[in-house]
Amino acid sequence: MSVVDTVLTLFIFFAPAEFMTYRNNHMNFIIGDQIVEKYGPGGKLITYTELEKIEFEIKNFSITAGQDPSQDPKISRGEIVKGTNKLTFEIGRKASSEVATWFNSLLNPRQHTLGESVSAANFALFGTLKFTLGSRYNGYEKDYEFEDIAFVQHHVSIWKNNWELGGRNCVKTNETFTVICSGTNSDGEQVSLHFATLTSEDVTISRSHELDLSNWMGDIDDSALLKDLIMPGSHDAGMSVTKNCDLLTRAGRATESAVKTQAVNITGQLMAGSRYFDIRPAFGMNPSGRYVLHTYHRSGSFGCDGETLDDVTDQVVAFLESHPTEIVILKVSHVPQLEKTDKKYVQSALRQHFLQPNVQQRMGKASDSSIRLSKINLAQLRGKMLVLFSYDAGKVNTSDGIFRYSENMKVYDRYAKSSSLSDMEDDQLGICFLLTPLYKFFKIRKCVYETSNSVYAKY
Repeated sequence: MSVVDTVLTLFIFFAPAEFMTYRNNHMNFIIGDQIVEKYGPGGKLITYTELEKIEFEIKNFSITAGQDPSQDPKISRGEIVKGTNKLTFEIGRKASSEVATWFNSLLNPRQHTLGESVSAANFALFGTLKFTLGSRYNGYEKDYEFEDIAFVQHHVSIWKNNWELGGRNCVKTNETFTVICSGTNSDGEQVSLHFATLTSEDVTISRSHELDLSNWMGDIDDSALLKDLIMPGSHDAGMSVTKNCDLLTRAGRATESAVKTQAVNITGQLMAGSRYFDIRPAFGMNPSGRYVLHTYHRSGSFGCDGETLDDVTDQVVAFLESHPTEIVILKVSHVPQLEKTDKKYVQSALRQHFLQPNVQQRMGKASDSSIRLSKINLAQLRGKMLVLFSYDAGKVNTSDGIFRYSENMKVYDRYAKSSSLSDMEDDQLGICFLLTPLYKFFKIRKCVYETSNSVYAKY
């Protein structure tokens, strides 16, 4: 045996084998300030200062390969992890891009505390967070539940891993590493709380001091008519993501800001108070190669697809189920294929989409086709999605919840065609006052397009 052979043999013999160690990954929960709420419907105000118990039901997860190899896995779907003021997940720690990709596909950056895409992570968990708060002064307790919450152990460096928290009903705030999430309490009321990940292992829970816009319509009297409301709306509402972009956009020759119009998805916009959605559907290809209805933002062949129409309506239905005081309007328009020979096919596909049972259960309907939505009071519309087609949709049946836009809303909807903010305000607000007797609804048009040097806005 040569010297070289001996050296190689020793190197192979002493090369360390890869191994893993189960670690106790603690996530500590702290009450950041006093949370004041009523005890029982119409009850007195109670100050809750103590976290008495907490649990997390795991519905799905992603773990770096080899980091939970036990014959009796430490982490599994349906498992409920419990604690007094902390949750402990017994998993190995090894970062991977696969876990990060899974987490990034679950939530967009505006829905979690990091506020940007995760590049590497040890593991991520998705499920329902429940906890009980108590009062040290009088023994009162109150339970809280937040669905569709995600935790990720974000790998920062060889020595450091940080927890991040987010959810499908959460929105990133302007505060550092903080989201505001919507949930329910044991009185059946909607609540919004802040969750902040300011240290590597601690999550601070505090009362939201921001205006909660997820239930703003609940403060309006039931007798109010739809035409009497001032309602925030979203332009090109489905464009919080970009898919199936043309070659120029994919090559980076067109900036994303020219196509992507929203920072958060439909749920995020609903949580932020938007109730009128500009939905522009067309056929696009999904990852499996099947053509489905997508939202889109294109000029000719230039542009991208956005969220699927299934995603849009699923989010609206889920929101209305947890926010029954609200009303959501979907204006369906700008369907490009209607200009081509497949007009009847697209009309049929759109109608069939809104006739799906899960969508129908939340659609506002009218047995009398002559009824006008603008003249219906809120009591009859709460918890409903109002679908208005603003193109030649063929047969429209109000008993199925599909209305003609032109017959139900007389809307002033014109651009000011100016890049001067003050000119746009003068134009739109001036017209609003001038034409109020003629128009019941106004859409003040504000689209912002960013370039590397300037910001242009137009109403």
